[in-house]
Amino acid sequence: MKCFKAHQEYNAICNKKSCKYWINSECDFNCTIIATSTSPKTFEEIASMYNLTKMRICQIQHNAVAKIKNKLKNYQ
Repeated sequence: MKCFKAHQEYNAICNKKSCKYWINSECDFNCTIIATSTSPKTFEEIASMYNLTKMRICQIQHNAVAKIKNKLKNYQ
């Protein structure tokens, strides 16, 4: 069983800060995978998880969408 599934199943908070999926969010068991699977998040919620500004999250999202659109354009 993957660790994030175990944490979710047993309602156990992850303390392994060296994990690449670890975030400081106890309501999501400190796990990015659990956080993204539970419910949609606002830019403000994401920003607080990663200690970034809401505007920086918006910039990251804008850049990601632009890259995807570019890949799709090149694919067709």
